[in-house]
Amino acid sequence: MTRPLKLCIIGCGSICKHICGSIGKGNVPGAVILGVYDRNPERSESVASDFGGGIKAASSFDELLSLEPDLMVEAASQSAVSEYLITALERGISVMIMSAGALSDDVLLSRIMQLSEERQCDVHIPSGAIGCLDAIRSAVSSGISEVVITTRKPPSGFEGSKYVVDNEIDLSSIKSETVLFEGSARDAVLLFPANVNVAASLSLAGIGFDRTQVRVVADPDAKRNSHEIHVEGGFGSMHFIVNNVPSPDNPKTSYLAALSAVESLRNICSSFHVGT
Repeated sequence: MTRPLKLCIIGCGSICKHICGSIGKGNVPGAVILGVYDRNPERSESVASDFGGGIKAASSFDELLSLEPDLMVEAASQSAVSEYLITALERGISVMIMSAGALSDDVLLSRIMQLSEERQCDVHIPSGAIGCLDAIRSAVSSGISEVVITTRKPPSGFEGSKYVVDNEIDLSSIKSETVLFEGSARDAVLLFPANVNVAASLSLAGIGFDRTQVRVVADPDAKRNSHEIHVEGGFGSMHFIVNNVPSPDNPKTSYLAALSAVESLRNICSSFHVGT
């Protein structure tokens, strides 16, 4: 970009803090944070206070919009995508979506794509906690026959997920590797909204939510959050394993997800691009 990228962030958790810290240290040349917003005012005020630099702790989403950012970064939840980003796109503001699982809703995805074209603004979906999306996007034209992702985390990493709550699973009782779920990515992102957004990004890059298969594993011996991805197609086959360090602030989020958000911002601000 030839001018500073002015951005605002929805959600003041670990990803927001990492973005603020990186920009504050000058690691994203050309990026400026105008404001942050969280439903819990104490969290947004804490971020604004801790990172300074003129960051506004907005008391409402309307106040965040009034700052007139170039880019609205969602780092909150799947529900935040539909609740806030449609309005941002309608205003002609580009968006970055971290909770890509929301896009399993075909109506929402279609609306976001339509607004992006109509308002001539961009939609950015970082690679998150996996790093193989470039290769998969390249392979799509050859015909992909199978995509399977196995997500493995310590049991505590699944605390509060819809699947665990609905099935009244006592995570503390899991003493050995246990498969919690096997099924489509479309079902997985609804049942584990804070755990398998990577499956959504994988689906969008590859063969869709219904054909992408997901296994969710709770492993008390796991020291890291891991994602194992297998892809078969006309190009041949791929096998990726990513072992992520959990975010210090949130064990449900991989540290690499925050790093990918910052790298996406660098890419937006740069005129030199590497990768598909």
